Amino acid sequence: MAVIQHVVDEAHPVAGCDAMLTSLPRMPLVIRTADCLPLMLVDPVRRAIGIAHAGWRGLAAGLPLKLLAAFRHTFQSRPEDLLVAIGPAIHPCCYEVGPEFERSFGPFVQLRGSRRTCDLIGAAIDQFRRGRVAPLHIIDSQQCTACTGSPWYSIRREGQTTGRLLSFIVIR
Repeated sequence: MAVIQHVVDEAHPVAGCDAMLTSLPRMPLVIRTADCLPLMLVDPVRRAIGIAHAGWRGLAAGLPLKLLAAFRHTFQSRPEDLLVAIGPAIHPCCYEVGPEFERSFGPFVQLRGSRRTCDLIGAAIDQFRRGRVAPLHIIDSQQCTACTGSPWYSIRREGQTTGRLLSFIVIR
C-alpha cells in the first residue's frame, strides 16, 4: 500500500502495490483491472481518498480491512464516515473456482450444479462491514465483467492478452 504525500510532476506507476491513498487535491489515483475488484474509498470528513486492485489473493489477505486500517492510521478516518464503491468485476455467476477456495472464502463459495463459484464482491463487502463501514455507504456497480461483455474486459472471457479497465478517483 502506498500513501501519496506530495505532488509529482510526471505520472508514473507505483510498482508493487495494490492500493494507494492520498489527501492531495488534484492527485488522481488510478488502477487497472480485468475481473479483479476496483475498490474506491472516500473519507468526506478528512478529504482523503483511496483506491485498490483486489483480486482473490488480496481479499484472502484482508485487503479491505487493511485499507480501513491505513485510513485510520494515516488520516484518523472513522470507518463509519467512509464511502466505498466497487466497480465492474467478475461476479459469482462467472467465477468458477476449485475446492481450495473454501478455506479462504467459506460462505462465499457455493455449489451451483456441478460448478463451484466464489462471490468475491460479497467477501469484500463482508470485510468492509466487519470493519464498521455502514452498509448504506457501500455501493456495488452490479456489473459482471465476464458475462456482460463490452464495454468491460475480462481475463476469464478473453484471456490474459485482453485490455484492462482503468478506474480512478481524485479530490477536486
